[in-house]
Amino acid sequence: MDLGTGTGVLAIAAAKLEASRVLAVDTDAEAVRVARENVVHNGVASRVRVEQGSLLEACAGHRGPGQADLVIANILAHVIVTFFEQGLAQTITPEGLLVISGILHSQTPAIRARLSWHGLKLVAQERLAEWCCVIARPA
Repeated sequence: MDLGTGTGVLAIAAAKLEASRVLAVDTDAEAVRVARENVVHNGVASRVRVEQGSLLEACAGHRGPGQADLVIANILAHVIVTFFEQGLAQTITPEGLLVISGILHSQTPAIRARLSWHGLKLVAQERLAEWCCVIARPA
């Protein structure tokens, strides 16, 4: 599941890395249009479905499966915080992974705190300049 898919690049990468099904979700109609074009252009339309909607809709299964083995979001920290409030942790299967990036290093402690608050444990954290990526799984 690619939340806040934007151009669809992460969903396309997941499909190219052999994911059998990928749900890419964005609230922005233009992002959805562009992502759909990119999915077709990259030859992964049979495995990637791009839908316009919110995390709440994805969690409720309105846009596809309510859970995924891999949930990815490359989006700003304040949006990730909102996602946690909307049930982000529940979108991950018990054996799955959450990969969130687009986080400034200074915002990482707040994101890491939310992991434990929502029943997730930190697996890894990577940093490139001021940007961080956090990888977690259900505890």
